[in-house]
Amino acid sequence: MGLAAINEAAGKGGRDAGSPQGIRSETPEKHMRYDTLLSRAVREFIAETATFHDPGMAAEDWAAQRQAYDRMAAHFHQGRPEGLVVTENRRAEVPLRRYGAPSPVTILFVHGGGFVLGGLESHDDLCAELAQRSGCQLVAVHWG
Repeated sequence: MGLAAINEAAGKGGRDAGSPQGIRSETPEKHMRYDTLLSRAVREFIAETATFHDPGMAAEDWAAQRQAYDRMAAHFHQGRPEGLVVTENRRAEVPLRRYGAPSPVTILFVHGGGFVLGGLESHDDLCAELAQRSGCQLVAVHWG
């Protein structure tokens, strides 16, 4: 999911006390009411991401977890900015994807995911947008 989609979701509405849902955190001593802290758009985005996860999926089923995450990332993919040059190569057998022309500053992007989730495809639009908006070349590393 690109920055524009995240910003759009975050910027709509602010607090929304009109929600009928009383979403609470898992921490019993906190009991945060996210329905009053998050905008309706953000809550709807979170709910939409949850549709890609099968509640019956075993937490230790890494292959199924990866597939669900990849489906979700593909669903939210926003594409790349027009005209952005993107190349792929390898360094010591590690896949790399370069976004943008060489620049005085290069951003190194290594996605999270605990060596389980994510990759070059899941973060492609985010990396493309970061490179385009910053004017810097971005190099994404696939560590999986």
